[in-house]
Amino acid sequence: KIPSARCDMRKFDQIQGLMKCAEDEFGPISLWINNAGVEFESGLGRPFGKKMMDDDKREMLKDIVDINLTSVIDGTRVAVKHMQGHMQGGTVVNVASMGGFFPMEAAPVYSATKAGVIQYTRSCAQSLG
Repeated sequence: KIPSARCDMRKFDQIQGLMKCAEDEFGPISLWINNAGVEFESGLGRPFGKKMMDDDKREMLKDIVDINLTSVIDGTRVAVKHMQGHMQGGTVVNVASMGGFFPMEAAPVYSATKAGVIQYTRSCAQSLG
């Protein structure tokens, strides 16, 4: 049986709760994978720029950033704090996308968030070792 838990990755307290759930089930965690991602933009059709500049799209764009980038930052923070607290080390894997390396005409906000994941992960690797 594989345990599961619901988690809204936009909510820091739920990410912390997910870590607690994993620790309660498995003991100290030494591997954490951040793999949340959404892309709502391409369904809007082209031209992207005109439709995405509408005021009613702000919340959708905020969700893309919160889920694709902010949740990775928060998940990493929770995982590193947990691993350091157990003084055992571990591995954090942040899943990005080829969209982080190459521009995506139909989904520029998605592409920007995935580029952010790549640079955040590289920066953490340098600072944390």
